[in-house]
Amino acid sequence: NIRRLILFSPWIFVLTVILCLIMKEAYPLSHFPMYAAIRKPQISVFYVTDSADREIPLVKYLHGKSPQLKKTFGSYVRQLLVQKKYDKKDPLLLTAAGNMTLKQFSTEFDPNLEKKFKPLYPLKLKRVFVLLQQDGSLVRTHETLGYLP
Repeated sequence: NIRRLILFSPWIFVLTVILCLIMKEAYPLSHFPMYAAIRKPQISVFYVTDSADREIPLVKYLHGKSPQLKKTFGSYVRQLLVQKKYDKKDPLLLTAAGNMTLKQFSTEFDPNLEKKFKPLYPLKLKRVFVLLQQDGSLVRTHETLGYLP
């Protein structure tokens, strides 16, 4: 039985390959590339600064990370839009969501934060967009999203 299985196994593989080639767009032997083009060669990173615009290490002092800030900020934007407190194009929408995000994270501050960063307040929630240009260079655009006085 084992000998028969060993002789039969390569034929199963060959038939699978032929079947996938006939079907063309079937995984795993698709001739279409998984990523034909990068739609947006841009990323955004969230960070928090103190009154002197020094970046505060998120993991050490705020017990969080940039993706957590981004998700929290995004959930507040959606919440404010659902509550119809702001229009989607209203610039105050981002400020309100940024303030709410900072307020939430301020409850989790490390007690040593105020000792290390003097003067600490006002805290600012910022976002930097990093855009990949056609020539391979990077362009960074910073914006302030919220304040915590």
